[in-house]
Amino acid sequence: ETLTTLLDDQPQFFRGRVQLAELYDRRRQWAEAANAWAAVQKLNQRNTEVSARRATALLNAGRAADARDVLRDALKIAPTDVRLSFMLAQAQRDSGDLEGAEATARALQKAHPEDIRTLYLLAQMLEARGRHQEIVDLLTPEIARQRAANGKPGQIALLMSTQGLALLQLKRNDEALALFRDAIAIAPDDTAVRFQFGAALDRAGRRAEAEKAFRDLIARDPLDANALNYLGYMLAERGGPASALEEAVTLIQRALKVEPDNPSYLDSLGWAYFQQGKLALADPPLSTAADRLPRNSVIQDHLGDLRLKQNRRDAAIAAWERALAGDGDSIDRAKIQKKIDAARKLR
Repeated sequence: ETLTTLLDDQPQFFRGRVQLAELYDRRRQWAEAANAWAAVQKLNQRNTEVSARRATALLNAGRAADARDVLRDALKIAPTDVRLSFMLAQAQRDSGDLEGAEATARALQKAHPEDIRTLYLLAQMLEARGRHQEIVDLLTPEIARQRAANGKPGQIALLMSTQGLALLQLKRNDEALALFRDAIAIAPDDTAVRFQFGAALDRAGRRAEAEKAFRDLIARDPLDANALNYLGYMLAERGGPASALEEAVTLIQRALKVEPDNPSYLDSLGWAYFQQGKLALADPPLSTAADRLPRNSVIQDHLGDLRLKQNRRDAAIAAWERALAGDGDSIDRAKIQKKIDAARKLR
């Protein structure tokens, strides 16, 4: 309030506008942060650091197309800025421009072939396009080269876990899990690799082992929001006894204490309440998550299921249609279409 009052009197006060934007960032009020950084940018159009901060807020607010435009303008000022190019690829992917995202990633990898991060970025963009065998072919020689050269364990483990996820998509589960175990042996303290191993176990249908992996992660760090949310969502998705669903809600609430505005965690909480049959409690977090991530197919699918239970058939159909038009990740398109068809017959 103090900063806002001050800026009403002194709208050109650059440092005050930066402080206000940073305050919104710290509070994870991403929409407000994006607007505040836009006001900062008006005072210094050529400051690419401000552009990056604004684009980050836009991405976190679910406004990927706007972030893409900001980053493109920034790259006209600083065309060799690697960080801006990384962010542009992410913004292109999140806005649905998968071809553009891959082109940006390939250009970066070609310009910086020695930087493992560019290879990882390209693998991410290929994953978004469902080209999993290409990921395996891309990473296999680099992993072998890095291991032979005694490269950094964390970087090798990152590439191995990325390849492991691709192998899972190719239904080569045993190879994938062996690769993850190898990655953990190389970088035993890397929690990101351990998290991906737990996710891999879950995708491979080895749920008891996956649950243990996430409980181990939480035991290592009780504030690991990603692990708390994943385990909570996994328990909610599984359904089962009331005690399991209660634990799911508790775990996700703990994750939200760490990251209160994370839309993925809000979706998890809403879905856990939905599984409990608590539709009134499910509505606010699911609606918020769907508004913030309109292209997330899973979240839109969840919202559609909730709206149908609320006898809001038109809203359910609209949500499911958004799910089909979204990123398409982790959904059964045929199943969603059947739900749409069934809801239309009930009109």
